Amino acid sequence: MDSNNTLFNNNLLNKKNKIEIDNSADIVALRIISVGVIICCYIYGKYTIKSAYKFILHRNLNFIFPLVAGSFAFANNVNDIVHYIYHPEDCSIFFVIFKASSTLNWPPISWLKTYRLSLISKIYLRKRRFYFITIVSVIFSTLYCLCYFLNLGQYKYIKVELTGCGVTNDSKYIYHVMAFDIIDSIFSLGAICIIIYNAIINLRELNTKNEKLNNLVSEGILELIVITISKIVIYPLISITSYLPAFDVFWDILSVISINCSYRMVNFPYMSNCREKNFGRKIFSFIGSKMKNIKTFISTNDSKSNISTNYNSNLNNLSTPSIIIDDKGENPSLKGINI
Repeated sequence: MDSNNTLFNNNLLNKKNKIEIDNSADIVALRIISVGVIICCYIYGKYTIKSAYKFILHRNLNFIFPLVAGSFAFANNVNDIVHYIYHPEDCSIFFVIFKASSTLNWPPISWLKTYRLSLISKIYLRKRRFYFITIVSVIFSTLYCLCYFLNLGQYKYIKVELTGCGVTNDSKYIYHVMAFDIIDSIFSLGAICIIIYNAIINLRELNTKNEKLNNLVSEGILELIVITISKIVIYPLISITSYLPAFDVFWDILSVISINCSYRMVNFPYMSNCREKNFGRKIFSFIGSKMKNIKTFISTNDSKSNISTNYNSNLNNLSTPSIIIDDKGENPSLKGINI
């Protein structure tokens, strides 16, 4: 009896000693993908619920953009997780869900930028410039979406030993998608910078009447800066590492950044955290303080040279309104200006 127990224990020890730990590149990559997909899935679900709640609460259609993008991205990652846990014999169902959930997880972000840019330019610019910026932005977004759906149509599903099901794409449209997305983001960022500059040089006075609008502009440009820099940095990484395992997690990272920024864009007027709201409006406060110093410097030089009378008369003849900044350093607005 003792000999049988000894033999049994020896067999167990031999089996344990024969267990090989696999830390190959493919296995490590799979672990990274699994962790990344689960974390991103949680974030997508979080912003989907938050966007749906804010949409019901405020009845603001702007929340449709992050709601649609987040829900489709969430469905896409859930599909990956389910088919990673259970490997089916046929990947056709996986592929159908993949294509369906990939249709609207990226385009809404591009159209949100276009809509926001059009809204701000309509308020701050003349009609000719408003139409120009809106048309160009619509063209860029349309080209991006066209390349996106053409690229989506080139995907094919394959059986993968480690993950069960996967997709492959040898199309060159992916590079067109990246290029047009970067161009679209850079144009939006540049256009908003021009709009803000044009608004500031045409200010007549500072008050709080248009504070909400100024917050909208300042927060929008901060989010566009984040989105644009992220795409400029991450898209080349995606291109370089496209043939390496696990590095397709960069797509999820960029998607999380874009959805987070789009939600913050539309949720900004409803933020209860004053520190967050004041961060955006500090941009205008900083610019206003610098312009106040410039005006003080000019006025001092004019008084020393005894030409203040001529200076004031010339200012009255100018078509562009002068800038008057109060002592409180309030945010600039466009009260009394015809734009």
